[in-house]
Amino acid sequence: AALQALAESLVGRPQDYTSVYASFSRAISRATVAAARAATAQVLLPARDRLGRIPARPLVLGGDDLSIIVRPDLAVAFAESFLTAFEAQTRLELAPFVARGCPVQLTAACGIGVVHARHPFGRAAALAEWLCGQAKARTRRRLGRTSNLPSTLMLHQETGSLPADDADWLAGNTFRLPGNAGSLSLQGGPYALGDHHPLRSLAGLQGLANLLARDSVSTLSLIHIWPRPFSAQRVRPSRRA
Repeated sequence: AALQALAESLVGRPQDYTSVYASFSRAISRATVAAARAATAQVLLPARDRLGRIPARPLVLGGDDLSIIVRPDLAVAFAESFLTAFEAQTRLELAPFVARGCPVQLTAACGIGVVHARHPFGRAAALAEWLCGQAKARTRRRLGRTSNLPSTLMLHQETGSLPADDADWLAGNTFRLPGNAGSLSLQGGPYALGDHHPLRSLAGLQGLANLLARDSVSTLSLIHIWPRPFSAQRVRPSRRA
């Protein structure tokens, strides 16, 4: 939507395309870097060990992309902090472009794949990328619109061997229970930053995690808690070639 707005504002002025698009790209890159720094300061730096080592390794940071390896227990908190900061930073950086029809701020989608330390990196990266795409697609589908979308994330803990060439296999073969009308999917997400019904919220997910971390929570309590953060959907059984 932002790029389309820029294009429409430049109709009849092709000589300005290069400079305007370059300026816009730099603004988004600055917002991404600033958001990563904010999330690092809020979540990662306080988690340093006694030697000062940060439990993360950045892989890609630039443009509107961030790929990073973080300790699993910090992943959701880091993502939430980054998404919050990204929205705030784009409000600042995009101010000069609002007159051209650009949105006041941008939102983002995030995918978190939790894997074993010895899990093949290529498959882990593909999993995270697939989850990010699913966060976007499912948010559009559930809200019934393609614009003014909230920032969302999806996550998955991989406990088996993910097929390298078929990430979509996850959609039909994880968190499934047999049923008379096909199978019941218990996949969670997307989780939204803020309150955007009917999406589940990141705050609710974090609240559930905090509750389950208490020693006093019993197994019986889980029966009542699980339906809240996870959306149950009837899906057709999947078939793999």
